[in-house]
Amino acid sequence: MNFLHNASVKWKTFLLFAMTSALLPAAEESVKVSDFKPDRANATAAVQKAVDSGAKQVIFDNPGFDYIVEPIFLRSNQELIFEDGVHVRALPGGFKGRNDCLFQVIGVENLVMRGEGRAVLSMNKKDYQDPKRYALGEWRHAIALIDCRNVTIKDLTIRSSGGDGVYISRRSAPLMENNILLEHLLLDDHHRQGISVTSVNGLVIRNCRIQNTIGTAPMCGIDFEPNDASEEVTNCLIEGSEFLNNAYAGIMFCCPHLSRPLGVTVRNCRIAGNRGGICITEAKEGMARFENCQVIDDTQPLVIRDEKCGLAISFSGCEIDNRSGKAEFPIRIVTKFRENCGGIDFGQFTIRQDPKRPVISFAGHAGAGLELPKGEITVIAPDETRSVFDLKKFAEGHGPNPDLLNFETAPVKFSGCAPVRRKKNPFSLRETVFFVQYCDGRTPVKLRFKTTWKANNAPKPKVEIFDPAGAPNGSFVIDKDDFTYELKGGRGVYKFCLDTRAGRSAINIESSAPGFGILADTQLNLFRCTGTFYFHVPAGVTNFAIRLRGSMGEPVEAELVDPSGKVRASARSEADAQLLKAERPENSPNEIWSLRIPFAVEDYEIRLGAPLPPVLYTVPEDTLVPGNQDF
Repeated sequence: MNFLHNASVKWKTFLLFAMTSALLPAAEESVKVSDFKPDRANATAAVQKAVDSGAKQVIFDNPGFDYIVEPIFLRSNQELIFEDGVHVRALPGGFKGRNDCLFQVIGVENLVMRGEGRAVLSMNKKDYQDPKRYALGEWRHAIALIDCRNVTIKDLTIRSSGGDGVYISRRSAPLMENNILLEHLLLDDHHRQGISVTSVNGLVIRNCRIQNTIGTAPMCGIDFEPNDASEEVTNCLIEGSEFLNNAYAGIMFCCPHLSRPLGVTVRNCRIAGNRGGICITEAKEGMARFENCQVIDDTQPLVIRDEKCGLAISFSGCEIDNRSGKAEFPIRIVTKFRENCGGIDFGQFTIRQDPKRPVISFAGHAGAGLELPKGEITVIAPDETRSVFDLKKFAEGHGPNPDLLNFETAPVKFSGCAPVRRKKNPFSLRETVFFVQYCDGRTPVKLRFKTTWKANNAPKPKVEIFDPAGAPNGSFVIDKDDFTYELKGGRGVYKFCLDTRAGRSAINIESSAPGFGILADTQLNLFRCTGTFYFHVPAGVTNFAIRLRGSMGEPVEAELVDPSGKVRASARSEADAQLLKAERPENSPNEIWSLRIPFAVEDYEIRLGAPLPPVLYTVPEDTLVPGNQDF
């Protein structure tokens, strides 16, 4: 077909389209959903037709019953008005897809959703949390804004989603100015977050109340948490808003993947009754500014975690009210990095509490110190007596720790290792944990995985297997609370990676064969368990150290015991890292030492320092040793 013929066909097609279009009625300026005859039992078709009509304004008028709907897909260049008394409700028994949202808004621009009087959008959170009725998930959002710009959502109550009240993200569109306004919203009783933001440039949240988030982690009022380095969180303002009674933080910044500068201002906000108030985690650069904010009666009012010096964190006229004494430390600063923690400006900061209580805790898990923060912290007693906290003295007392900075772990090699005997394992593992199992090449080894704890709607843990040469050798999912896997293979030590999906489960492992050990070279995460570990001290090793760390508010105690039963070191840790050290004479033989955990509240970590082989055993007879070495 030549070019002229192509042109002729296109022209005729255009004329036909033009003539047909002339016969069609123009899109109306305004339509009412009731004009589309919504069904009382399922109004999805009527609502979607109203949205698809092309009208600039779609009015959800009050028909005398709830609009019960399945997922609704919104369009650009439209205003949705929800009249007083209107209730748009998710269809009970619907939303079977784990990504089904009440209002799905993808690639849309110039959209307004606003209520008049008391208008409510709601879903059926309790239903989605029932594994007998639904595939569990955390993405059944009330409103999902993906690749959108110029969007306003205001004057609405949004309740009980199976994910977030409002989810703001970027999927495939290039970075752009989003210009999103959330105003006068009540976001109540959501499963994962009140608001989640993974990528945005230009966001204003004004005069909103975000409360009662509980279901699946993180369970924050708002969580800024980019998924990868291509995303951004910048030009964001939160003002005049309240964050109340959320199961975790009121406001969370979790930005380890963010490569662009963070840019968020929080102004005139009240954060009360949450587990955590403000939590800032691992943003590399940019600015997080808080102005005239109050944090009241939270267990962890302000947590600054894994902060280097690239992010400027500043406070102006902010206050923590800890008169209830709920918070052991109003301010907690924690870092896992070796670089010193800095870039903090407290401005004129006040803390209301008993003046005898501590003000700040600092923990540099890898040996980092605290650089002197700017500003001033004033403690106001119940009788209004004021005292200035000595920030300089505190910073000087929390400088770099050379022992932790120099703490290293040894490479572990299992070639030629074999165990002796075995017993049961009392310990529960959490987060991502590596363990090893010896196989004699003749008898299959049964590994029994028992779930000792799991969060609501916890995903199923996964295990990857590596053969004695270190090559991937398959994987499996722990799909029952009491699950057995049978290892069949050649002789040698197999390595396993247990992923409990961000610590949503705790797992106990028992083996039918000797040679079961748990790696403690990075960090071994344990949960709500006490008992005794054993480890190999090679011949000729004269000194060594073990690092212990409890989580915030969750102390742990440990004792380092030599083969004779003598306690050589002890430590108690809560958020700060502690080293248990021991020395031996020169020419000391191979020995099996033990690490006792007599007390632990919940989460804690253990690492074995070089030159120790970084493997812990639950009985001494399980110890893997090269060849036929004597003990």
